[in-house]
Amino acid sequence: MHMRLGEALRVTLRGSSHGPFVGALVEGMPAGLQVDEATVQAAMALRKTGGTYSSKRKEDDIVEWRTGVSNGRTTGEPIEVYIANSDARSSDYSFLPDHPRPGHQDMVMMKRTDGEADLRGGGTSSARMTAPLVAVAAVVGGWLKQHGVQVEAHLGAVGDVEAAPMSDCPPRWANETCQ
Repeated sequence: MHMRLGEALRVTLRGSSHGPFVGALVEGMPAGLQVDEATVQAAMALRKTGGTYSSKRKEDDIVEWRTGVSNGRTTGEPIEVYIANSDARSSDYSFLPDHPRPGHQDMVMMKRTDGEADLRGGGTSSARMTAPLVAVAAVVGGWLKQHGVQVEAHLGAVGDVEAAPMSDCPPRWANETCQ
C-alpha cells in the first residue's frame, strides 16, 4: 500500500497518527524556493482542531525541515518534513479492532492488512496525516503563485447548513453563490 501522491512533484507520507511523528518526503521541488516559516506555521494553525465536534487532541504542529531546506530556501534535494506527535491518546481506542467504527476505515484497513493495521486514531488514514500535506502546500503555494497558478475553494453549504457568504470572491467565480 502506497501513500504517495504526484508525478513531477512527488509527496510520500510517513508516520502515523499514534506513532512518534507524521511527515513527508518531497521529491522534485526546485532549488532556491523561499520557505517562509511564518507562512508555514500560519497554515498549520488553520488546520488545528478545536471546535465542539472536532478531535480533543491538541498538537503543537511544529514543522521541522530535516533535509532539503537550508537558510530558509529549498536546496533541490528531497525535502524531509517531520512533525512530532505529542498528544496521542491510544487508550481512547482500546475497543479496536473488536468494534470497528461505522463510517471509518477500520474494517477496510483490517481486511487490507490481514488484521495487522494499527487503527489507533485512524492510523495511516487519520486526518492527522494532513499535517505534513499542509506544511508542504504552504511552500508549494508560493511556487505555484510565481507561475500564475492560484488554488481556491469555498464550501457554500452542507445539507441545510449554509456557510457565510464570501465577501472577496475571485472575478471568475461570479455566480449566484459568490458575487
